[in-house]
Amino acid sequence: MENLKSKPISKMKKHFLRIILLSGLLLVFNQGNSTELKQRIKDIQIAGNQYFDAKAIYSCMMLKPNGYYSDQLLERSTEAILKLYEENGFPFCQIDLEDFNHSLNPADSTNWLSFKLRITEGPRVRIRKIEFDGNKATKEKILRRILDIDSSAYFSQRELESGLSALRRAY
Repeated sequence: MENLKSKPISKMKKHFLRIILLSGLLLVFNQGNSTELKQRIKDIQIAGNQYFDAKAIYSCMMLKPNGYYSDQLLERSTEAILKLYEENGFPFCQIDLEDFNHSLNPADSTNWLSFKLRITEGPRVRIRKIEFDGNKATKEKILRRILDIDSSAYFSQRELESGLSALRRAY
């Protein structure tokens, strides 16, 4: 790179302008390449699942083998799996991404991805008891009826939110 201290300011501005334009061209070039090198999913493995079979888990996912990968689809897929477990009594379920591998097919410039989703289901949780704290005006029996959650049922986030919403509407 040239020594810029010996250049007049007008020439320095021109030189910086070239660097900025060159950077812009590189950025555009790199963006062009990233769209050409699409990431396709070769394989998604599911591990650790015991309560649901792999078919049930795959059916709620947005990512599919031979489909295109994006971070947003991965996030939405893991959220859908967590929701599936959460609605069936597993509020402590966790999902970890493992064995994330990629390979490039030079023939068509396709970047193939393979990865494993490790599911840790956690314990299946039953509701043991529902308590209302701070209630003075309404009988607990009425609140339980409005909440409409069986105190021996498995935990379901959807049913809990629905019951809380019904309580808010009633009071």
